[in-house]
Amino acid sequence: MSPQRGWPSEYDLWFDAYEAAFERQGATEGLLCPHCGVATLILRFISFDQGEISASVMPALWCSTCLHGLAPARALLPPWATPVSPDDPSVPDYEIVADS
Repeated sequence: MSPQRGWPSEYDLWFDAYEAAFERQGATEGLLCPHCGVATLILRFISFDQGEISASVMPALWCSTCLHGLAPARALLPPWATPVSPDDPSVPDYEIVADS
């Protein structure tokens, strides 16, 4: 399937997965990984502020099976989310999916 033929790229599918998880207030159950197809996506909101909850975070979405995911980017912290620190062990060093 090629983006040139009207099919979404894997990168676009990752954004679709992020939007779906966001609409479900962070719930990723049943959402399939755009890379490997397994329903093991995880969404965390990373905060670099020490000791304070910041309105600005970096959402990270990855698959715990294949360790592929979106690059974290600045966003506002949703009211339903609990931020984690960048050194939280629940956030692995995963492969960033590139925009192609």
